[in-house]
Amino acid sequence: MAGIVPQAVVAEWNKSLQDNLAKRSNGYAQGRALFLLWEDASEAQETDVGKLKTLLERRFKIEGHVFHMPLDNPLEALQTRMREFLGSFSVEPNLGLIFYSGSAKVVGNRPIWVP
Repeated sequence: MAGIVPQAVVAEWNKSLQDNLAKRSNGYAQGRALFLLWEDASEAQETDVGKLKTLLERRFKIEGHVFHMPLDNPLEALQTRMREFLGSFSVEPNLGLIFYSGSAKVVGNRPIWVP
């Protein structure tokens, strides 16, 4: 992951997480992360998501879930998974993180996720 994301960004994000999540006793009753990948994600994407998921789970006690979006009818599957993710929080306060590993393009002034 360090080869893709500039080290300054990683360091800033790491500091922010340490400052805000070190309270876990961190003030959050629950912390969960949802990692979104396309079903045909590259090995590099799978590796990067795996490293980030492990970091969040081990260092910050944030439960990580990976969802591989299907290439056929992805909108319905994504909407269902997002509802499940958001509905999984049973107590407050919560911390929910969503990470998308993919590309996007703009079509008619609207951003569209693409594999």
